[in-house]
Amino acid sequence: LLDTKCIGCYQFLHRRKLAKDLLNGELRILHSAASWLTHYCSTLSA
Repeated sequence: LLDTKCIGCYQFLHRRKLAKDLLNGELRILHSAASWLTHYCSTLSA
């Protein structure tokens, strides 16, 4: 029989991992967009 406290802890850790993965993905997108924008702006002034 599983302890409800243990299940709650597992759910919390799982949600935390999902949130961390989501934020890491968002950061990767933002870094990519910043890199693209930097390159784009440098072509405008060249």
